[in-house]
Amino acid sequence: MSRIKLLYDPKTTVSENYCIIETQGSIQTDSELLKGIKIGTFEQDPNGSATLHVGTHRLLGKLVSLKKPIAMMIKQRPEKDLEEDIEETPNNKQQPDII
Repeated sequence: MSRIKLLYDPKTTVSENYCIIETQGSIQTDSELLKGIKIGTFEQDPNGSATLHVGTHRLLGKLVSLKKPIAMMIKQRPEKDLEEDIEETPNNKQQPDII
């Protein structure tokens, strides 16, 4: 499983919290080479359709609600190991969330 940072467009975004993108296949990457690089564009429509543009490819899908909620938990690591892309709350404590 890969973690890819998504940039949200406020005009087309339904939720700014978290989303899960499930594909029928795989996107193979060398995570170190792609760190911080934009690989595509994800768009959501209010009518329930979703599109992921990667290069010249267009992946079509739909937005669905989860049957059961998923708890997102953050593993605490020593401060020297924190990655730059992990967002922290103003009081410097990471908050778990429910998807």
